[in-house]
Amino acid sequence: MSTTNMEISLWKDKYERLLHSYTITLENNQKLEDQLLAVIEKTEHEKSLLSQEIDQLVTRISHLQQKNADLTRDNSASSPAIQDEISESLLTNRTDEQTLIGCSSSTFPPTAVILTPRVKDKKPHPLESDILLSGDSSQSNSLLKSILKQSNDKVEQAVLCTMSSTNPQPIVYLTRCESFSASHRLHSSKLTDQQNREIFGKCNNVNGHGHNYKIKVTVRKSVDPVTGMAMNLNDLKLHLQKVTEELDHKNLDKDVGFFQTHTSTAENIAYYVWSKLQATCEYLYEVKIKETENNYVIYRGERG
Repeated sequence: MSTTNMEISLWKDKYERLLHSYTITLENNQKLEDQLLAVIEKTEHEKSLLSQEIDQLVTRISHLQQKNADLTRDNSASSPAIQDEISESLLTNRTDEQTLIGCSSSTFPPTAVILTPRVKDKKPHPLESDILLSGDSSQSNSLLKSILKQSNDKVEQAVLCTMSSTNPQPIVYLTRCESFSASHRLHSSKLTDQQNREIFGKCNNVNGHGHNYKIKVTVRKSVDPVTGMAMNLNDLKLHLQKVTEELDHKNLDKDVGFFQTHTSTAENIAYYVWSKLQATCEYLYEVKIKETENNYVIYRGERG
């Protein structure tokens, strides 16, 4: 009898030590999980801020590119008129044989041209020969290129000034809807069976139950001035269908790894869909899960 009591005492001691070790392990796991959630929360917040900044930069760049294209087109359209006006001015100077000391125009950059009148039997000074416009096409072309270069420089400066005061494109919210059917059981491993029954009621039925879920995914993005679209809806549809295929006609608690450690509530389903989409959907703004006609959950990547 005494031997049996000793063995019982020995096993009891072992059990208490194991229970103590198990309790410590649970506490450590909980601390690690809290730390991990804090890191995820911080990362999600920083990513959200970064996405907003990127969105604003993309919007500004798109508008600036459009303004630049418009100004380049206007400049190209005005170049023939500038060349005709310069050619006409050169012809007038040669015909009148007048000395042009300086000229300035609101159309052309300031330039100075010296013309020497032609005198018979008199050789021009070597320096004057370099600037004499006496029908030599190479000299005329050189002068024309110089004036056009300075004109283009002024146009580039005007482009920079205009681009600094541009207006952003409108920002819209684009939504895509999909649906899937799945079964689950609301049961938390962190609660006792009694607590689960009290909290989840009939949704804790051991045989589970099912829903026809509806998902609405919204992206927030500025309108592309070229296509007139925020993004291609077909791309958003493909991203969302890839996620719903993992859930459709599944037992969420048994077939989807995430819900083996997380209770398959609508809240966690919304978070799961968000985490799957955020890697491929750059401008993701909102995930809405409709579980029944009266119940739905909205998640926007926030943590608190």
